[in-house]
Amino acid sequence: MRTPSRLAVQEIYDFNQASCGLVESAGFYPIFAREKGRAYALDLIMPLAQIQPSQFYLSQEKLDGISIDFTKQELEPLPVKRMDGKVFFTDGHSRAFKAYQAGLSELPVYFDLDELD
Repeated sequence: MRTPSRLAVQEIYDFNQASCGLVESAGFYPIFAREKGRAYALDLIMPLAQIQPSQFYLSQEKLDGISIDFTKQELEPLPVKRMDGKVFFTDGHSRAFKAYQAGLSELPVYFDLDELD
């Protein structure tokens, strides 16, 4: 069974700020306006080309130490953040690069709850 690429909430009314805050704190983001509120989505799998790096170097030693069998889908979800409509990695840059080298075009992701510094 294939993992869904996205979870969706059909509508949360704008006056329900507690629910809006709850889904946003879990990584959901508004995707479009509805009659009384907004629809939200949470990405679980994303195209690699849509995720920006936040680290500008990779260690060859670290890359050499990574052994992931991509044919068996051993890649664990990588942490991402969404800011200003853009998605970027907060960790896992080397694993993402190895996935790219292996020919993967999509990666499993999860919303990173850690505060940015």
